[in-house]
Amino acid sequence: MQFLNMDTRELLIQLLGICVFLLLLLACFILYRRNVKMSADLDIQEMLRNQLLDGLGIGVIKISTELKIISWNSNMITWFPYLKKGQQSLSMKLSQIDSSSNKFENSPSVAAVLDHKIHSSFYQSQSGTELQHFQVYAIPVLNQAGGSRYILEIWQDVSEIQKLRLHVDQSRKMEIIGQLASGIAHDFNNILQVINGHTEILLQFHEQNDALKRSLNIILSSGKRASALTRQLLLFSRKQEIETKPTSINNIVENMNKMLSRLIGEDIALELQLAEKAWAIKADETQIEQMIMNLVINARDAMPKGGKIRISTSNVIVQEGDFPQVVDSYPGNFIRISVSDTGTGISDEIKNRIFEPFFTTKEKGEGTGLGLATVYSVIRANEGFIKLETQLGKGSTFHVYYPAQLEEIHEEKCKYADSAENVSQGERILFVEDDEQVGEFATEVLTHYQYKVFRASNLQQARALLKSEPAGFDLVLSDFILPDGTGDDFLQELQAKGYNIPIILCSGYSEERTKIFNLDNRAFTFLAKPFTLDELINTCRKVISKDKSV
Repeated sequence: MQFLNMDTRELLIQLLGICVFLLLLLACFILYRRNVKMSADLDIQEMLRNQLLDGLGIGVIKISTELKIISWNSNMITWFPYLKKGQQSLSMKLSQIDSSSNKFENSPSVAAVLDHKIHSSFYQSQSGTELQHFQVYAIPVLNQAGGSRYILEIWQDVSEIQKLRLHVDQSRKMEIIGQLASGIAHDFNNILQVINGHTEILLQFHEQNDALKRSLNIILSSGKRASALTRQLLLFSRKQEIETKPTSINNIVENMNKMLSRLIGEDIALELQLAEKAWAIKADETQIEQMIMNLVINARDAMPKGGKIRISTSNVIVQEGDFPQVVDSYPGNFIRISVSDTGTGISDEIKNRIFEPFFTTKEKGEGTGLGLATVYSVIRANEGFIKLETQLGKGSTFHVYYPAQLEEIHEEKCKYADSAENVSQGERILFVEDDEQVGEFATEVLTHYQYKVFRASNLQQARALLKSEPAGFDLVLSDFILPDGTGDDFLQELQAKGYNIPIILCSGYSEERTKIFNLDNRAFTFLAKPFTLDELINTCRKVISKDKSV
């Protein structure tokens, strides 16, 4: 280099500088192209990600560490059209489910900013008349230092899951109450049997004493109300066996007209709008009557100042998707039974709870909270569904959709024989009952009607009486559950040993009745407890007369 003059040396330095500049320029260009490509790839990835999330029904919001909204996908705009950049995170505004603390402390995004971990919570939002439920995950996107660059909130609409959860919770409540009711029904009905039975006996012997009759009628009425309460418990818990047959809903409503008019009072008008040629339903008439009566009582109580109740029936063909908000709905042919009132209406706050057992808005002591729960249970037990239309200050309409049947309806003509025919001709009855007071009552009644009654408190005593009484028996009247076996066991023994004696099995409204109706051997007559004096005598007379005619 020393042989080069200054001009040449300066020229080389300049050339070297130019080369370095060009290399730097090239490097910058390469980096720029790479960044452009990476940015384009990221844009494509983000677009594909958003399309995938949109297709899966998932919402995404990008939020700064200051909890301000940066961006979102199209699902979020569908759910929340008012979204704007820079506004506060939705998880700071919406109502959390099952949260007793303030929204700031429970916001998953706040927690994610503070500890850089994933958090989640549940929220609800009112969309028109519909309440939507969301599960939200807050996911922190970290920088190289381990801090949060921004937060991704992942939103999922879980409204349908929430409806199913509520449905399961409702079923679970009903099952628990049903187990309780089933457990006490047998003993409770035995107690009511004694109270109601002896009250009926006293009424027969004191017909001329008006003051005493009034008191006895109050006792009997209270006993029947207690029995009805047990039936309601078992109805909505589905622990009561039912006997269904093709039935005309119009006939049921028309037969209830006078009774319902008395029930609602003079300040409320009752109007019937019954469909011509209404389809038949396959139902237990008592259940349907109970369902209609409970709906009418509910309507009456919604009109403390009077008004109008309308009961209407119509044939309806339900198509797929007609009732997306009714979880239990499905396509098919239905009879729609509608009960409308002009009362106060039902608020959104309690609308989702009205079918819960023991839920009531009435004052303490004025309602059991079982009316609408019983209605719901009857409908579900018969594979129907119910739809509520209500508006505050304008009234409510309960639409019951009951599966229609195409079978013909056959009217029953039979009823019990009159009391003169009920007097015994000396027939002998083997009566097996472990409850002492129930046994005494039934024995007293049967003896009064000149039956010869032989008491046994268990199967061992019953077997001994069969051996010790050569004249035999014309009827066996037995409780189903006994200390040393069941009425079915005794029935099978009688058949196996060649005894041709008709048998009546008795039981309270509990799981026992379900077992009885599921027996393969149906060579018996069933008598439900608590039975009235007339039901006991008429059933015994009917079974004995039928056996003699064979």
